[in-house]
Amino acid sequence: MKMDHDIAVSYYKLLDAGQSNWDNKDEDIARYMCPERSGFVGEKAEGEQKTQYLFDSIGMTSLDDLSNYLGSVVTPSGMDWFALRFKSKDASNSNAGKKWLQESTRLMHTEIHESNFLAEVQEFYKDYPAFGTGSMQCLEKKKYGEYDGLAFKTIHLRELSALENENTDVDMTIRGFDMTAKQIQQKFAHDPKANKSAIPLEDADNPTQKYRVIHIVWPRDKGDIDEKAFGYEDVPADKLPWGSMWINYTMSNSGGTGTLKESGYYEPPRTVVRWGRNTDSTFRGYGPGQKAMPDIKTLNEAKRLEMNAWEKTIDPPMKTTRNNILGDMNIAAGKLTEMEDINDLQPMINGTDFRLTMVKSDELKASIRETMYVDIIREPLGDSGQKTAYEIAKRMERASRLLGQGTARLRSEFLDWLVKRVFSIMWRNDRLPEFPEELVEMEVELDIRYVSPLAISQATAGLESMDAFFGRMQGAAMAMSPQDPSQWEGWDWVNTEGFVKELEDRQNIPASMIHPKDAVEAKRQAQADAAAQATAMGRAEQASNIVKNVGAGAGEDAAKQTVADIRSANAQ
Repeated sequence: MKMDHDIAVSYYKLLDAGQSNWDNKDEDIARYMCPERSGFVGEKAEGEQKTQYLFDSIGMTSLDDLSNYLGSVVTPSGMDWFALRFKSKDASNSNAGKKWLQESTRLMHTEIHESNFLAEVQEFYKDYPAFGTGSMQCLEKKKYGEYDGLAFKTIHLRELSALENENTDVDMTIRGFDMTAKQIQQKFAHDPKANKSAIPLEDADNPTQKYRVIHIVWPRDKGDIDEKAFGYEDVPADKLPWGSMWINYTMSNSGGTGTLKESGYYEPPRTVVRWGRNTDSTFRGYGPGQKAMPDIKTLNEAKRLEMNAWEKTIDPPMKTTRNNILGDMNIAAGKLTEMEDINDLQPMINGTDFRLTMVKSDELKASIRETMYVDIIREPLGDSGQKTAYEIAKRMERASRLLGQGTARLRSEFLDWLVKRVFSIMWRNDRLPEFPEELVEMEVELDIRYVSPLAISQATAGLESMDAFFGRMQGAAMAMSPQDPSQWEGWDWVNTEGFVKELEDRQNIPASMIHPKDAVEAKRQAQADAAAQATAMGRAEQASNIVKNVGAGAGEDAAKQTVADIRSANAQ
């Protein structure tokens, strides 16, 4: 894809203008589910009240439950949630390769945990189910020009525009946001490759004056890429696979050319994740938040009316007299309506049936919790007893099955991008161990194994069929060979080594707990040698006894022939 200043500005104007309908919908969702993420429509003053539309918190608490659940089972902070591995079996069997994979995985987790990832990813887990779309970026922090760690940021959807490619993958993203002159200077003033003429001067009279800045990232055409970049070698920024352009849009919109900097990336610095695809959008998704909105708005309106009726019940409007003339009716709480007869002085009872409103509210809340998956991720009320490992596993399995669509896209559009991006950044900055020499000549390819609680639950779902298979085999062995089930010939069809390998992979057993292949073969050879030696010694003893017996009764020739027969049998 070709890109220059004018094309980038045109893309931004066109795509940003097409987001107005989505911004209105997302502002509605934010009001009722995550007020802190509002601001899609209009500018919000600092400290402005954002909960004035809320009369019930069910939307907020349901989203909190779902986002916290996703964080705890997809990228938990207290455990490693991914592991590197080789696709090649030969490389996977290498002890040096296994140690390199383990150490690299450990260092990557450390680097992620020492960054701001855990704080930013929780914002992502709110956007993703609520709006059906989430976006995060991962950049390198620099200190005095040197690598200083990772910097993550969840992009507010009001700042984002994007386009899909022919494979429905989002490959071009545009972020439009406001920066002060001071912020622009801090980012670009000391960059030798930046265009200094597009950097605004700080206004002492108005230091908070903001400028609209756009950052576009797009895939470069194959002919514009230096192939060395795919091997992480240093190449010019304009020859990297992904193009990057920063533009002072305020200056460009005033008739100038506000290109701040053009550079590139080895891999996309940000990703866009959709819960479910929308056929009428260039990149926006559809999630449980949109599905729950009708019930959430209905419940909030019902609560508003209920509170109004509650106020009238506690402090009812009254009827009184004034010059024997009926006055205007005022049925607000605590107000008076004038009557002709003083005997008519009495409260105006509204007759609200609060039991009915409670029943309807409970129905709406149950529907909202079901839509937001709260009923499967939260323990039932009153059910606080201890659970067995089997019960916990079954609950996790049910949750992973019902959350299948959302978690599948999390893996393909978010986690894969994240791990590859972190690995690439650390590899280029020499933050990973030196690659084993014995694997240098092999064409090895890295793969990612996810070992979060949710991933393990999904991977171990097939273990039930394996357990059932071995249970049936055991039953058949006892029926067919009751004297010694282990000697049943049907066991010859079972690949026990494959079974162990499958368990190791599905259960994510650490490599330190499983013997390497050469160690297993050496152990088996030692056992075979010991068994052969024991057999030979037993046969030698037997031969000695036979020789004695034969020598005593049949003569020396018969004894020699018996020994020859035994040696021949041993040789075979």
